[in-house]
Amino acid sequence: MSRENTYTAIILKKQPYGEADEIITFFTKELGKVRGLAKSIKLSKSKLQQKLQALFLVHITLTRARLPKIIRAETIETFSNLRQSLPAVGHAFYAAELVMKATADEHKNEALFEALFQLFVFLNSADNQENYMLAVLRFKLLALKVLGLMPMLPENKEAVLEKYFFNPHKGGFVKQSSAGSWPVDVEAIKLLKELEFGTALDAIKTNQKALSAAQHLLSVFIEYYLERKMKSDNFRLGE
Repeated sequence: MSRENTYTAIILKKQPYGEADEIITFFTKELGKVRGLAKSIKLSKSKLQQKLQALFLVHITLTRARLPKIIRAETIETFSNLRQSLPAVGHAFYAAELVMKATADEHKNEALFEALFQLFVFLNSADNQENYMLAVLRFKLLALKVLGLMPMLPENKEAVLEKYFFNPHKGGFVKQSSAGSWPVDVEAIKLLKELEFGTALDAIKTNQKALSAAQHLLSVFIEYYLERKMKSDNFRLGE
């Protein structure tokens, strides 16, 4: 049996470990979330230093161990355009944090990996702040769906003509007000339904109020189920 494994991975987080090492958290296509020890990566002579940056798409080779050691790394995509936009970077780090906090170690979820990768591809090519927000909103819905946490939405587009309330304690949108609920803007629900039905982002007609309301609803819902705050929310713009 091989004592090492190679994965296609997105780098979610880096954290210091000792004076010269780092522990790097990856989300891999083949195995889900894994962590690896990058020995001496902070030293100027390290060959891994420029290959293992947050949000990079990489091929990594790890030893088979309780805390695997990173043996080799090959950069596939740096998403360099994404890094030129502060809003895009903020949205990317939010998505990475959501994946990191919502998934267990070594629990394969290829659909979630693909959703995260496609979000980064979109953020790397889009140049419109509203499109950034629509893309990360769709990612939130996709992530909740593949994780089995999808909030209850009205069954069809016509149903949103009725008045709804949002209550994370009761699973999402409800028709009756109760403790912990608040009324929801109809346009915000319409927007979520468009995204759920797979409408192309450039074909969606919305407004800033509905977009911000929809983002807030899903952020509250996500934090309720994770039972912890999303730190990246503090850095994102436009919500």
